[in-house]
Amino acid sequence: MIAKIADYLNRLFARVEDHLSAFRILAVIATAIVAAVSSSRMIRRPFAHGDFGVYLHAARVMLSGGNIYATPTHPVASGGLFYIYPPLLAFLFIPLTWLPENAAIVLWTVLNIFLVAWVVHAALEIISGRRFAAIPVGSRWAVGFLSLLLTGRFILQHLDRGQTNILETALMVLGIKLAARGGQRSALGGAVLGFSAALKVITAPYALWLGLEKQVRALASAALGLAFGLAAPALLLGWKANSFLLSYWFRNFVLDSTQRETTLGLGFNYSIRAVLLRLFTPVVAFEHGGHAYRFMIVQLPVGWVYVADWLIRFAILGALIGYCFRLRKSSELARRGGGMAITCAAIPLLFPTAQENYFVFLLPTMIYLMYWQLYLKRADSAFQIWIAAYVLLAVLTAQGICGKFLSQIFVGAGSVPLGTICLICAVLGVARMDAGALSASHPRDLARASYEK
Repeated sequence: MIAKIADYLNRLFARVEDHLSAFRILAVIATAIVAAVSSSRMIRRPFAHGDFGVYLHAARVMLSGGNIYATPTHPVASGGLFYIYPPLLAFLFIPLTWLPENAAIVLWTVLNIFLVAWVVHAALEIISGRRFAAIPVGSRWAVGFLSLLLTGRFILQHLDRGQTNILETALMVLGIKLAARGGQRSALGGAVLGFSAALKVITAPYALWLGLEKQVRALASAALGLAFGLAAPALLLGWKANSFLLSYWFRNFVLDSTQRETTLGLGFNYSIRAVLLRLFTPVVAFEHGGHAYRFMIVQLPVGWVYVADWLIRFAILGALIGYCFRLRKSSELARRGGGMAITCAAIPLLFPTAQENYFVFLLPTMIYLMYWQLYLKRADSAFQIWIAAYVLLAVLTAQGICGKFLSQIFVGAGSVPLGTICLICAVLGVARMDAGALSASHPRDLARASYEK
């Protein structure tokens, strides 16, 4: 089934060169529609304007010299939200406070759409090892279209909330792209990765990959980029005030996991820990139509649930580490994008809180997998089964397809993280397929054949 869809898309987008202007016009129209719809949803949302409103509020509080962590967007009784990230993000949002709120919302939405397009462009260059223009036009469109389609629900939810994880994904991909070039650009790439972690720590797991790959220069530069990002707000606040905010954030949102997790209701938490709590403790999984629904299979002590959560997360880290060593026996083609693909897929699963928009990190992973499926056409039955499983689970959790009630059931049961694990298995399958091909072909011949395809 997946192979037939891939062949159809290849044939469809092979005609792009004949109607390139028309396709570009359609892409611009689609972009304008998405920007208008997402912006209007944020503008019409009362008080906070989604997560974007939280960042804007924190920037205003920072300008006034207040504690950005102690002042909610509006009264808590009315659903007020607190800022919970390092000070750098609020600091960088200050220029947007100089604009009318609605104009700032539209600008932020358009910027994020641009970044999504750039991530597709950059990720394809990293994976293929070629300039974007050197990849056949039909293949570029086919891989980009299907990757966006299969991660679109996370991207659209991100845009509707005005989150920052698309920016984080773009910075991570930029850092990987620069680090892969070696020399001084490797150091610059590491600095970009470190700076992204100072915005939100969500990209920090890639430091493990840098360590496993022994990219010492990039890793050292990442530490410098992190330090620079954490210190940057001192340019406005002074060292003492910035140190206070960093200390407050570290104590209350890094060390105190209870306070951090109370900022996100369990029904909005897609993490592995949240799934285990819904399945093995008597918590409310979700509410619908005024009724509370629970999923508990058997009640276990909360401590046991936390232990199981850590064990699963360590198992994911173990898969990442094992994959790194396995890639050393793979072709250069597999090594280029493999680390990016598996790390991006692992990131949403490695944190005890994960909103739906965290899964925009799956976009580079999907581009990697679709490149092998659509362009190289090297995908065995096991690979296609993992992709099909992800698609099925994605459909079951999509409200627009299954309705709100049914989608909430599958979300609460853990379909989103389970689908992400399916993608990790597909990435692992690429290394296995590649190793099998290498046993019958010299690595250089294999890489050359892949380029000439």
